[in-house]
Amino acid sequence: DLGFPLGQAADLKPQSDAEIARKRGAEAARPQLLEVVNVDVVPDYVLLLGFENGDKRVFIAAPYLEKGVFQHLKDTLLFAEVHVDKGTVCWPDDIEFAPETFYDRCQPA
Repeated sequence: DLGFPLGQAADLKPQSDAEIARKRGAEAARPQLLEVVNVDVVPDYVLLLGFENGDKRVFIAAPYLEKGVFQHLKDTLLFAEVHVDKGTVCWPDDIEFAPETFYDRCQPA
């Protein structure tokens, strides 16, 4: 449990590339590649992620499930099989997001 109120997950919106670029400019000193150390699944294809620096963030996966191999993750049973391996989020059949995807595309929990 990452301490995130589950009822708030439905109100979150994915961040645009412009928002991410603006945030990177403001936080240039922060390393962009942080390992994920734990993950919890919430309804509507949302992941609650814990990072190695202690940050807890929310990743909205739904927009990514329309492309390529990620379409398989629309199966909620498969999506729920998420786990952390080598600092990133993975699923069976070698489905994984690049680790650098997460921190900047997440919102604070």
